[in-house]
Amino acid sequence: MHHVKVCRGGVLEAYNKNQSKVIPVGSDLALRILNKKIVIDPDFTLQDYFELFVNYPVLSRLEDFLDNFTDRYKDEKSQGFPSKKIQDEEDDWIHLTHIVVSKQTDIDQSDPTEVESYIKVDGRGIYLQDDKDGQYKKGDICESCGIELTDFITMLDCKLILTVPSVNVYKNSYNYCTDTYTLSISDIDSGYTLFEFITSIVWELSFFGCPCSIDEQAQELCDMVENIKNGEDELIEFTKDSEFYFDENKYAQEKYLKKIDWLKEQIKNAEKDRKYWETNPDNIEIRNHIDRYIKEKNDEIERMEELLKKTVNDSYTPPVWME
Repeated sequence: MHHVKVCRGGVLEAYNKNQSKVIPVGSDLALRILNKKIVIDPDFTLQDYFELFVNYPVLSRLEDFLDNFTDRYKDEKSQGFPSKKIQDEEDDWIHLTHIVVSKQTDIDQSDPTEVESYIKVDGRGIYLQDDKDGQYKKGDICESCGIELTDFITMLDCKLILTVPSVNVYKNSYNYCTDTYTLSISDIDSGYTLFEFITSIVWELSFFGCPCSIDEQAQELCDMVENIKNGEDELIEFTKDSEFYFDENKYAQEKYLKKIDWLKEQIKNAEKDRKYWETNPDNIEIRNHIDRYIKEKNDEIERMEELLKKTVNDSYTPPVWME
């Protein structure tokens, strides 16, 4: 088997040279092709993506929460997708049109074992409102935005795009002599396996939990508010002296102090490296890169110190939801 085509309607088609064969709906054979490179139909949408799990339930075993997403999808489908429509366009920031999947690999040439590969999933769409700071206007295209807080049902018509995977090769921690290139792909290889395609998208959608857990938490909060109104539960005022008070300023101060200590350690190591390269007059470019690195870290320390100063001056104010 050479590659797999993921077709509209969530159907898998296996190709071997010039021959193709549709994986029968309901077949467990879908698990055997997870490591195969894929291509997708040009108009493949998020709805087609969820049809995959309807057609091949065995794929839901890849993630524990996939069953919950699929059940929600089936319920909406049986009702004609009532949640597909935008609830209140006046309050929406962007109308999503595409979901973009991007794969990148970072390699440290000085230590080839240090390889980091990751896949990003972002939304793309059209702005529905003018930005108050004037950075964009209504109707402008938004190239990248998060989708993890958006109900996946409202995104079902979004087309999926698989970008060409890229590789970044670094020669050391200062990022000098960096080579960047894209992987060679073809009409039969998008650079993604079926496993990567499935798991990367559902991972992003479930970043804040699956529909079932989100609905349960929402209902729990509604019940709590109702019980307080009925007098069944007591609303306890949350103050700085409360047992469960979380001092955000103190937490931020500790975080900034740790970051400053870490930055100073990086500068200290970089200065040692610079002394090493000073012995070789042919490495002016490397020393310049190290100098820029040290300056960037010093600038970041100044920024952390300003933030630290701000947390010290800030006084306690209750969260908005408590008002």
